[in-house]
Amino acid sequence: MAKTALIMIEFQNDFLSEKGAMAGAGIWKRAKDSNVVANTKKVLEAARNKKIPIIHSPISFREGYPEVASTPFGLFKGAADANAFKKGTWGAEIVDELKPKEGEMVLDKRRLCAFCDSELAGLLKNLDVKELIITGFITNWCVEVTGRSAYDRGIKPIFAVDCMEALSEEEQKFAIEKIFPVLGDVKTSDEVIKAL
Repeated sequence: MAKTALIMIEFQNDFLSEKGAMAGAGIWKRAKDSNVVANTKKVLEAARNKKIPIIHSPISFREGYPEVASTPFGLFKGAADANAFKKGTWGAEIVDELKPKEGEMVLDKRRLCAFCDSELAGLLKNLDVKELIITGFITNWCVEVTGRSAYDRGIKPIFAVDCMEALSEEEQKFAIEKIFPVLGDVKTSDEVIKAL
């Protein structure tokens, strides 16, 4: 593989716990049933062993959600209404199994795309990253838009498809079969690990 980095998008308690603020959406159950955290942990450990750059990309907001005050509709309104991803709370924390280790980068985001309003583009450029392994939530929202943005920047997205989940099988399948192959590589966690 070319110079590669791993990005982990929104592996947070509010998504992945049945006690999380977004539990009603059911993503925690779909992720549990498809072993997303366990699959991602394998990829994370392989990346650590190969010493490739690891970037954690949680979403978080200040009290009152001022970061999304200009977009009081759609997904951000849903997060604010659920009191989700509030900075400094248990819900906004990365799940225990995937906690960042010393030396791993944590770039908080405030939008769907991990590149939007963050240091990610500059960081990847400075590291001379040519391929970006993408994992996380939600497949056809934050994962997809981050993959599209990587593609537009000349960085090849590698979608680790069993390390992500959508709100429905239909959404998951459409992204994996119709969108991701046009942008980059579609691989399982085992295939990613083998390529590393």
